[in-house]
Amino acid sequence: MKKYLIMLVIFTILLEVSVFFMPDTVPLHYNISGAPDRMGSKYWMYLFDLLPLAVYGLMSITKKIDPRKENLEKSDNYELMKYLVTGLILGITIIMTASIFFKELSIQMGLLIILGVFFVMIGNYMPRIKHNYFLGIKTPWAIHDENNWKATHRIGGINYVVLGLLFIVSAFLPGNIAFTITMVSVLVSTVFLYAYSYWYFKKHQ
Repeated sequence: MKKYLIMLVIFTILLEVSVFFMPDTVPLHYNISGAPDRMGSKYWMYLFDLLPLAVYGLMSITKKIDPRKENLEKSDNYELMKYLVTGLILGITIIMTASIFFKELSIQMGLLIILGVFFVMIGNYMPRIKHNYFLGIKTPWAIHDENNWKATHRIGGINYVVLGLLFIVSAFLPGNIAFTITMVSVLVSTVFLYAYSYWYFKKHQ
């Protein structure tokens, strides 16, 4: 844990230093094709680069205040999720920073690949997440029934792996098509998991 935090701090410092070498005006938002559509002061990047550390701190706090924190403390899965989530945000900040210095870099491709890998990894560990209030697929029926939680997360694991693979494939498609596939897949995935959790609840009433 300490080694990861040290690495996170080092990367954050490097990202903060890189802002000094950026042009005064940088892209702050991108359209669905991956092209910048809003520009702003480079100093916004100072705040953006602090996000990984902020999320790391927030996730460390939520573990301690969860009413079912004993379930989180029984395994290393919460720590792993914390590393994955902060790693995802760090990866996004690196891609955003790199795209400012290397104009030919496709930010859309980079982000979709990072998100895809993240979803695949999350999917592999989803079934191992213990019943809690802060981490996982928190449908009303799963939160109030541990068996529903386990069943929903088993299906959710497969669901997230498929979702991740779709994101990775979409990274190599034209912008508009990639955007449509990813948005529809996220929507379908969310609706499916809620529907499954509700179906399980009705079946075992």
